[in-house]
Amino acid sequence: MAGALEIVDEYNVTSAVSSVILGGGSSGSSGLNVSIDSTYDTYFVTGSGIVHSSGGSGQGTYLRWTVSGSEDTTSNKKQWAQRAMYSDTSNETRFYTSNYTELTLQDGGAEAPGENTCFYLYLNLFADSTRGSALTVHSVFDQFDGARVHSRLGGALDVTAQACDGIKIFGHSTTTFNAGTFRLFGLAN
Repeated sequence: MAGALEIVDEYNVTSAVSSVILGGGSSGSSGLNVSIDSTYDTYFVTGSGIVHSSGGSGQGTYLRWTVSGSEDTTSNKKQWAQRAMYSDTSNETRFYTSNYTELTLQDGGAEAPGENTCFYLYLNLFADSTRGSALTVHSVFDQFDGARVHSRLGGALDVTAQACDGIKIFGHSTTTFNAGTFRLFGLAN
């Protein structure tokens, strides 16, 4: 049915992992050998109930594009802008146009019961090898010890003309995901 979301890939964290790859072919976390391709024009991603092994400021959640199953760490090709809204401090508008290899989905990490990070993304032009790919993001992180909620709205662009077959979601180098559900949907044409 046109306009319906169809589940393409899913990974449910049941034990600590340092990252999750949705799509990415044989590199994907689910083992389903799924790739983002031209089957769908737009893909939709959800991450919910994400709990880090350690939390707080600096224990963020990040995203990288994957190309042929490998994460793309090319800098100077990713551009993003976000409005970061905080319940415990001033809001910020952020623009990044160079020297970044990843997109920050959220700059804090939930670790205690009842805390979590969640997000949703729209992925566009990922399978098109003739131009760059784009995504929009909305993420929320709630942390009860400081009674704070952080939210981000924005978008990102990889200006490299290449087909991207998935995304890698990961935490800070010193943390793992102890829980969370990650899903990749295709928007039926």
